[in-house]
Amino acid sequence: MTCALPKDARRWTPDGLRQAMAGTRFHRTAELESQGALQHWQTATRSRFGNILGEDESLHGAKRQTAVVGVETVDSWRMERLWFDSEPKIRIPAILIRPADVPHDKPLPATVLLQKNGKNAVLVGKRRSFCAAELAAGRQVLAIDQRMRGEWADPGIGHEKRWGRQMLLWGRPIAAMAACDARSAADYLATRPDVGPRGLKLAGLGNHAAIPALLAAALDPRFHEVVCDLRFNDLVYGRAPTSLPGLEFAGNVDDLAALIAPRRLTLLNVNPVTPLELAEKAYRLAGAAAEFRCQSASLSFIKGGPEGDAADWEMIQGQGPIQWTASSLRAGQTAMLLAPQQVVVGPRFAVRPYHEYFVHILGQAPRPTMEVRIRRGKNDQRLGTIGGQTNRLRERIFGYVAQPSETTCRVALANHASVGEEASRCDALWIEEGPKVDPGPLDERELLTMTSPAGLPVGPLELQRQPKPGQYCISYGPTAGAQVVEENGVKALKIPGSQPYVALSIPMSGPLRQACFYRFSLTVRSRRPIHFCFWNIPLPRRNITDLTGDWQTVTWDFFVDGPTRDGVPPTIQFTNDLELCSASLKQIPPPSNMLK
Repeated sequence: MTCALPKDARRWTPDGLRQAMAGTRFHRTAELESQGALQHWQTATRSRFGNILGEDESLHGAKRQTAVVGVETVDSWRMERLWFDSEPKIRIPAILIRPADVPHDKPLPATVLLQKNGKNAVLVGKRRSFCAAELAAGRQVLAIDQRMRGEWADPGIGHEKRWGRQMLLWGRPIAAMAACDARSAADYLATRPDVGPRGLKLAGLGNHAAIPALLAAALDPRFHEVVCDLRFNDLVYGRAPTSLPGLEFAGNVDDLAALIAPRRLTLLNVNPVTPLELAEKAYRLAGAAAEFRCQSASLSFIKGGPEGDAADWEMIQGQGPIQWTASSLRAGQTAMLLAPQQVVVGPRFAVRPYHEYFVHILGQAPRPTMEVRIRRGKNDQRLGTIGGQTNRLRERIFGYVAQPSETTCRVALANHASVGEEASRCDALWIEEGPKVDPGPLDERELLTMTSPAGLPVGPLELQRQPKPGQYCISYGPTAGAQVVEENGVKALKIPGSQPYVALSIPMSGPLRQACFYRFSLTVRSRRPIHFCFWNIPLPRRNITDLTGDWQTVTWDFFVDGPTRDGVPPTIQFTNDLELCSASLKQIPPPSNMLK
């Protein structure tokens, strides 16, 4: 801790410190006006990244141990399983895949492949298609288990979890070690006579693979071509993996891309808020503009824009116009300001039934007061909130599944801050379409059952911290007055409603699945209308108003369109007092009208 701080640093607030550091967070040289300036900047920036990664450059080119474990032929692929040392006593498992009809000693150019789930993922899905395309182009593929992926991700060993606590101390981020493994793969391929001397390619597909591939290519000129599927990864904004501490102080994705110029670089699924102006300029100065290719994912993108775009947003609550202000995110863009108590709705975007959708929002609020909703017809469904005491940009991602026969949705933003508080700000908002969800076969089990408490003695209900199947408990809220009562031979759980709400936890026999319909039934009695909802399932709240004071069985059919928390029982929240005799939850076939 030898950094020099200003004399008055003791009196600074955390926000003041962040503002003071803002000028040193990015080390980007803006004056790249010639090819010579670009080359000087690349040399200095590579050194800066290398220092943060903590890698010993003497590793590469040194003699290392290797071994072939076995050879097999799968379909038309010849697969050679092997391992090589990346660093002393660090063995990297790998698979070298070649076309089976090509002589095994014929030199072919090679592609080093890093994947989120390790080397074996190359045998299925999109990764298999990528490998097949490489082989069809006359190449061979070396798929490796970079550190903390594949065999290194064995949950019984827990390398990643343990190293996550130590990488700041030792100065070796996980992404840096994975980049070292990719460069060591290039060292290994250079020793094989069946690998062509030129045309080495590097591919990083998915989270925990794309950024290490960019790092390796930025530091190692032996990779003549690079392909990275970023899946919205970003070192500063968006999904910044926790395995990259410190890298944002050297630069962002565009800095790494600029270091690769003039070699061919293809970036896929780029986060819409990631700036790439520096990379584009670097490739132009290097005379290789055609070698830089960038593709965003197929998604709807809604962002702040000129005042003429305000017509795309509709004010549905609050006073005053929709306001726009200059955005510090990227030059030339604007952000939308949302005054306290205002609610606005964005333009419609198309959805496909049973497909997952992820709403990304980048913005800030003085407290978690900016609420994100999905407007379906005339009903709003709450997804979550954004904001915090530290006045800085942050991204949140909310997911849901489109309901059957649903074709369009709209995003609604609401600022629940008190009048007089600061306005919330939305710099960018975009919707990512995910895969279609397979609801699977109908599960006819009763996932949740609370039978009549006939086996419980009359009197106060004891608090059960860890309820077992068949038990239930008051988990929080007023607990002292909860009791079992009996009338005409019928026992019921009486829950007082003197507080704003009470919560009843009922263990389930299994988690709820997405894209499925469920039926929730209550046998209940109350003198006043009941308001209730599930605590850990993203569903609309429900009101029961047609109560007569006698026992009634109320049934509610709903569609689960978001993830539930495995292992946590659903918590039913009630307002007002009631008597509960039974409750059950079952999966049901889709209703005939298909959309509630």
